[in-house]
Amino acid sequence: LPENERLNPKQIIASIRQHGIPEEYSADAAAILNSLVPQWRPGDVVGMFSTGKFDGIHEKLPTRLAQ
Repeated sequence: LPENERLNPKQIIASIRQHGIPEEYSADAAAILNSLVPQWRPGDVVGMFSTGKFDGIHEKLPTRLAQ
């Protein structure tokens, strides 16, 4: 895709911040899990954007949250 048609994480984060919603960006799956899991509370919503398997985070996150 041309650069101007790609998702821009900085623009997405800026938009989320405008609504007063906590957000965090990382390109590292382990860092995301280590930061997110201790903060997570029942009823929270987590959105992840990835172009692939991203080190298995889609399987690792539910497992870590269930612990």
